[in-house]
Amino acid sequence: MPILIVSGNCEAGVAEVSHLLARAGVTDARPSLRDNLSPVDLSATLIGTQAKPPRQSAPISLEALTRWRSHACEIVAANEQVNCWGWADQNLLSALEFWHEVIPGAKFVLVYSSPEYALANLKNAPENLDIWLSEWISRSEEMVRVACKFPESVTLVGAAGAIRHPVGLLEALGIAPEHPSGQATETSFLAGPSALSLLLAQLCLGRTREIKSLVAELESLASITAGGEPLVADRPKAWAEYRNLVENARHVVRQKAELAALTQRRDEQSQLASERANQIAALTKTRDEQTTQLSALTKASEEQARRIAELLTQQGEQSQISATLSAQVESLKSEGDQLLFQLHQTQEELEDFFLKFKASEASSSPRLSVVDFRSEVNGSNWFHPEVDGRWAGPALESTVLIPALPSGQYELMLDVVDTIAPHVLEQMEIWMNDTSLPLEHYGDGRAAVVKTQFRAAYSAAGDIWKIRLKFPVAMSPADEGSDDQRYLTIRARSLVVLGLD
Repeated sequence: MPILIVSGNCEAGVAEVSHLLARAGVTDARPSLRDNLSPVDLSATLIGTQAKPPRQSAPISLEALTRWRSHACEIVAANEQVNCWGWADQNLLSALEFWHEVIPGAKFVLVYSSPEYALANLKNAPENLDIWLSEWISRSEEMVRVACKFPESVTLVGAAGAIRHPVGLLEALGIAPEHPSGQATETSFLAGPSALSLLLAQLCLGRTREIKSLVAELESLASITAGGEPLVADRPKAWAEYRNLVENARHVVRQKAELAALTQRRDEQSQLASERANQIAALTKTRDEQTTQLSALTKASEEQARRIAELLTQQGEQSQISATLSAQVESLKSEGDQLLFQLHQTQEELEDFFLKFKASEASSSPRLSVVDFRSEVNGSNWFHPEVDGRWAGPALESTVLIPALPSGQYELMLDVVDTIAPHVLEQMEIWMNDTSLPLEHYGDGRAAVVKTQFRAAYSAAGDIWKIRLKFPVAMSPADEGSDDQRYLTIRARSLVVLGLD
């Protein structure tokens, strides 16, 4: 079977005819074994060595013929075991005589189309229409020249006609198809360009006497003419396609406007989140300052009480001095109680703000988790909620389960409003999963904010963090004469896990 080389003046037609031949059993040419050089690459290199620009006819120089003949022979040798092979190259026309010289038995299938049909079928519109039309004319003239010069080797076929009647094309080339069906393959070229594309091509190009004469000459030399190309575009269909394009463009504009509005809304939400984060930071700073001040006052109060005890021991029954010192102690205690009340008030404001922040920013801030012990808690070893929190007990370990957050540095804050005994809070341990965390206490022994920091590694979607609170002992108020028989440890208001980076 022959070696088939496809080229022409119609990019889409060349591709479709090449695809049709491949379906009929023509194998795409293999590259040379030594240099891995394909026929298309060799043609491009050969055209680049010629004095004239590509797509114009130029005699192959003896130097070029000698230099590249061995490469072409290697390509032929790489395909000698193939029954029927070939390739398609839109730019082969300038190198056609070289391949005719090197492969005497090759058949050249030159696919043509009218300039209007070729332009309307292009996937990408040319930047310069005059240059494109000039190239189409040059290619068409070269096709006429080689068809007349090598009539036994060149088969000139119209793209639409060849694809519409594939069996006739294969018979003209002497090929028995592997899958003879007698029907054309369903291709975009066979369906033809859109009516709007064809109308624009006809309006932009026009039919000069030169183009009409060249198309007529191609048709007269063709084994299969370009039958099936409409001579006049369907104007009503073109207008309908134009209206669809306009409507689609309007739809795109509306979508862009909606996208811009959504983007603006997202930016506003991000700004609001940033402002709320700043407010949280300010409240946290105020709370820390008040906690520090309360700690200092508590320490001063304890020191004053110690000094009073020493003076009472030394001076005996000096009631007047004792009364004065007692008044000072009561004053300091009153100030401490007032500051403690302010601390609790600040803690409540901070907790309420955190809960509002969690509700409004849950979708855009995945690095924050807040647990309110006054409502439902996902965990174990907790009594029913009370007005300001809930007690942990009766066991010595309570758990809180929260969805895993992204990897990074976090701060954990536990707001404790009461404890069954001061040493229970002081000796309490907090574990994140299986890791014990160092704790800092800010408070008066019974009510405090317990803080710690930790780094979280990557967690898969759906993972759960387990926070464990371990206590040294649980005690019952009934031991002090109360009717409450429960065994209690601490009463917590909230737990906050906040990303720091």
